[in-house]
Amino acid sequence: NTVVAPRDELELKLTRIWENVLGKKLISITDNFFHLGGYSLLAVRLLAQIEKAFGETLTLANLFQAPTIEKLAGILRQSGWSAPQSSLMLLQPNGSKPPFFYITPAGVTALQCSSLVCHLKPNRPFYALQERGLEGELIHHSSIEEIADRYIQEIRTIQPSGPYFLGGSCFGNIVAFEMAQQLYKQGEKVARLVLIDAFRPYHLSERPKSKFIFLITYLTRHLTILSQLDTKEKGTYLIELVRRIILKTSYKISPSHLRYSSLLFRSFYYQDLGRQLRINYVPQAYPGRVSIIKADVKHNWLALPPEKDKEKLLSAWEKFAAEGVEIYDFSGHHHFMFTEPYVQDLAQKLQACLDSFS
Repeated sequence: NTVVAPRDELELKLTRIWENVLGKKLISITDNFFHLGGYSLLAVRLLAQIEKAFGETLTLANLFQAPTIEKLAGILRQSGWSAPQSSLMLLQPNGSKPPFFYITPAGVTALQCSSLVCHLKPNRPFYALQERGLEGELIHHSSIEEIADRYIQEIRTIQPSGPYFLGGSCFGNIVAFEMAQQLYKQGEKVARLVLIDAFRPYHLSERPKSKFIFLITYLTRHLTILSQLDTKEKGTYLIELVRRIILKTSYKISPSHLRYSSLLFRSFYYQDLGRQLRINYVPQAYPGRVSIIKADVKHNWLALPPEKDKEKLLSAWEKFAAEGVEIYDFSGHHHFMFTEPYVQDLAQKLQACLDSFS
């Protein structure tokens, strides 16, 4: 726990920025940003303040690769460096087992996994794939098949051949499923396909509900979440919800030249795109086995009881997965799966699933 002090003006300036963003004092230049409580919003603030102070644009990939003041200072000292143009982000480099490739939800950065990785055994590398256009040049995809093909090209630069370990959540589930399909068609083996709170395959092509039904579902979902929070957490959640509604409205009405000017606005863009692509995607029978980590608390009060929902989910997937389906029960609500302390249970289920392959 020894605090290593800044050794020059650059490290001192970075330390002041970290203290301001994290609201902490006595930060060591060897402390890991994520271990100090850094999360997605704070990471965005950190990178924005670094750009303002030094005139250098760093990315989330840089922060993952250099999560300490010492390492970030090393990047800033380099001349002629350029931000990596890849969807792949290495969150955990250690381990001799084949890497696990996790596909993030639409519009969500790899920071979603920062807590999850801390609770997994360091026995296999952990890579997250986020949409490259969140930080680099904006990319418009015409289909889920196209996204899956590009992601396969990227993971082959790390692991040229199988067996592959793939996973995802929300929209990332669909992309991971399609990647597994394409890899099988290319003669590769997919050892594990892990879908976190998976979709029901036959629901994908359903058209959007009426605005009234959508509003009722939206309200009941948030009321369900609020019912599980204490008084302080309720206030924090409501403030963040109102903030996102205001920002989403600003995104919708902003001029086109400003619509993609920030990470948050780009996130909204890819969320909207993901909803469009999902409607047009038709899943096919999968020749392998599917592993599902399922939240055991209803998404909203209008949803089926957990056991009934699990029964329908299992029945639906048994028609698509030739080698069967296994379900791991997660104790909690979908909304909290990647947050403390619930992420610890998610990590245990994911670890058990990955380690079950011999």
